Amino acid sequence: MRRRLWLLGTLALAVGACAYYNGLYNANRLAKDARRAEREGRTSEARSLWSRAAVKAETVIARFPKSKYHDDALLLRGIALERLKACGQAVPSLHEAVASSPNQELRAEARLVAARCWLALEQPESVVVEVTPLADDTPGVRHDEALLLRGRAYLWLCRDTLALGDLSASNR
Repeated sequence: MRRRLWLLGTLALAVGACAYYNGLYNANRLAKDARRAEREGRTSEARSLWSRAAVKAETVIARFPKSKYHDDALLLRGIALERLKACGQAVPSLHEAVASSPNQELRAEARLVAARCWLALEQPESVVVEVTPLADDTPGVRHDEALLLRGRAYLWLCRDTLALGDLSASNR
């Protein structure tokens, strides 16, 4: 009897893990297809794919809140919503990813996406707060994008000297 219960428990755990993996795998596949559609100029199809990716990621977030890939799903949902120009909905997921993830790369990506959203929402002060840790970090692709975003925010805030410094230091 115990062996049977153990086997049923193991089977239930495997099915749950499989469902989680499939959900995140499908969300990532949809995001990849959406990026390809964007590159190829198929904007309507890209929007549809981003929308489906956001829903899949949200399902994973809701069903598996304690998973080690929860933060990946939060980031993917935020990216999809940012691409759909639904930044008001994207920012909370991105902030949760920044707050909960131990992965520095994931946190950096979430900050950049959130900063792009803050620019779209016309909140330049929030852009500065979001990207300053990245802009003050070691040079690299994320550093350059952070400088560019912060420079644009400084322009919006009429801080021309600071904007010029960031924009000229950015390699973009």
